[in-house]
Amino acid sequence: MPKAMLALCFIKVLSTYYGEAYLKAIDILNQSGCEIIWGDKTPDLIICPDYDSIIPEDDLRGVKYGALVFHPSPLPRMKGRNAIKRQYAAGDKIGGGTWFWASASIDRGDICEQEITLINPGTRPRDYYKEKILPIMARGLVRAITGLKSGHIRKIPQAV
Repeated sequence: MPKAMLALCFIKVLSTYYGEAYLKAIDILNQSGCEIIWGDKTPDLIICPDYDSIIPEDDLRGVKYGALVFHPSPLPRMKGRNAIKRQYAAGDKIGGGTWFWASASIDRGDICEQEITLINPGTRPRDYYKEKILPIMARGLVRAITGLKSGHIRKIPQAV
């Protein structure tokens, strides 16, 4: 029996930086046929492509599916701010990005989409972000929205 299609229509986008990740997420959501809402209207889903705070519980109240937050590391590795700089400082060879479901704790919610990539230590962190992390963010968001619209809500608990 096929899964039911979800009514994923109204999406709110929260951003801290309003930079390339935000603009790419807006473009992807527009292409997916979702309506981006502003103001006090309650969304079906919140998307946070570059948000570095815990989403207040009041903001999540009434949101049908919750909030997806992007983190520029393969969680649970490098939770918290400045993940890319900390990966470089630690000499990590593997990085990546994770779309996870917001929870009351920073970067601890269930994983929706995740992709890894190699870190070239000769590449500057800002170039790594632009060349590797932004495409990972975009691909993961497309997979997440496609899955949600087809009735597949992926929630994989993070390893401890």
